[in-house]
Amino acid sequence: MKSWSYLVTLAGVNEKGEVKQEEALYIVATPMDENLFKDVKYSCFSEHYIPEENAIKHGQAYALGVDFEIENPEEYGIEFFNEDDELYIFKEGIPMKEGLKNVFKILMKKLEKEGFNKDFETIRDIGTPSEDLMRECLLEAIKEK
Repeated sequence: MKSWSYLVTLAGVNEKGEVKQEEALYIVATPMDENLFKDVKYSCFSEHYIPEENAIKHGQAYALGVDFEIENPEEYGIEFFNEDDELYIFKEGIPMKEGLKNVFKILMKKLEKEGFNKDFETIRDIGTPSEDLMRECLLEAIKEK
């Protein structure tokens, strides 16, 4: 198994307009198929980088790291907490996008508990999924809450 890690940050706004951010390390398992890594513009990255469309198509949610305890992790497809790595491990077979949607649900719930639930916004930075993918998964998570 290869993996690709994403830093996912969600900002919540409270009634006063104040903003608070929560973040998670989202690890996606990708197949060992070298052909998935060849479609990269710069050949020096081709061994180490999988294009996002291939991560979406072939990747599966693997693990999640957060700085807080997740209540009822099974609701988000999480199987157990690995204390050695301090990571929550997803059940097998959860597609990458479904896992990302669950990451947003977890971050939204944390922000809601602290009163930052008037509005939510994804934060784009190095190491994040594309803005379009994050927005799509966030909107799906909001619809399902």
